[in-house]
Amino acid sequence: MSNIKWLELTFIQLTPIHIGKYNYGVISESRIFIPGYTMWGALVNAYSLKNGATEEVYNDAEKKFEYISCFYPVFDNNIFLPEFCKGKLYYIDHANEKRYTEAELRAKLTDTYISTAIMPITRTSKDESLHEIEVILNKSKDNKDNVKNLNWKGVIGLSDVSYEKFLHEGLEIFVGGDVRYGLGRLRLESKKDIGENELEMWQINKDGYFRNIDNSIVNYIDVCGVDLLKGRIEAFIQLEYTTAIPQKIKNKDEDGFNLCFVPGSIVALRDDKRLKLKRGVFKREL
Repeated sequence: MSNIKWLELTFIQLTPIHIGKYNYGVISESRIFIPGYTMWGALVNAYSLKNGATEEVYNDAEKKFEYISCFYPVFDNNIFLPEFCKGKLYYIDHANEKRYTEAELRAKLTDTYISTAIMPITRTSKDESLHEIEVILNKSKDNKDNVKNLNWKGVIGLSDVSYEKFLHEGLEIFVGGDVRYGLGRLRLESKKDIGENELEMWQINKDGYFRNIDNSIVNYIDVCGVDLLKGRIEAFIQLEYTTAIPQKIKNKDEDGFNLCFVPGSIVALRDDKRLKLKRGVFKREL
């Protein structure tokens, strides 16, 4: 019998958020989903700051919140999951087959902030200070959408149920980059216990292992022992953000760097070795 309790979490987005993806010159593009690693970091920080912010508290929280999925946008009561099809990335609500290309969803949900430093004497822009950052808005720009606030849904597995009390309705966390400018504020709106049937959508079994059901993946998968049938590969780097300058993770049991197939890809396992979910990434246990 599994000793992991699984919860479905729904957060409401209160301010624009930026989930760093690529930089093109002065433009910083945002993802339009929240990787599990980003959500994990936000929960660890929130829990640790509330409970003394000691190294022991951080280390304990890092373990207790590590079984967590990526989170996806929910609006009009539909959750949109990624899927590569005919060379394009779509976000699809499988309940009613409503779908958007990545470009269409980006047009609905994102905007760009532009900033630059000003020379006080000449009141002109300072050289090389122009910066554009793409953000996910907290509601759709399309008036046809019935969206008051964008929601985000994902799942978390707790091996220690005493941590469930921390995940209370009203809990506020900050995700992504530039939180010092007020970006990335989310509030937990609801949580509910889920079982094996609900975990099927997330391709997770009750023990946190990958369930290969031939659909597009909704979490990252390490390339080791896995073939790509359709989709994209990405270098996935995990850093510690508990210090002023992000550092390579110190845990000797973690790689800190993985080549992964991205959510939306379709993959095939080469053997029967199991892949376990940690921080939004399925990979073989070391």
